[in-house]
Amino acid sequence: MRNPIWIYPENSSKILHEEQPYTFLFARKSTVAVHRRFSNVRLYPLGFDTREWFVPKNLRKYSD
Repeated sequence: MRNPIWIYPENSSKILHEEQPYTFLFARKSTVAVHRRFSNVRLYPLGFDTREWFVPKNLRKYSD
C-alpha cells in the first residue's frame, strides 16, 4: 500500500501533525568569528541577525 503522504501531498502537514509522536529540535555548537571592523554584532539564541551589522565609514575598505 502506498503512503498517503505521497498520494495526497496537500494533506501531508495534517498527517504528520496527527501521526508524529515527537519533534526533536537541536542546534550544534559552533565556533563563530566576526572581524572587529563590524559593529552592532549581537549573538541571539537562534544565531546572528546580519541585518543589524554595519561597518563605520572610517573602517570601510571599499567606498560606495
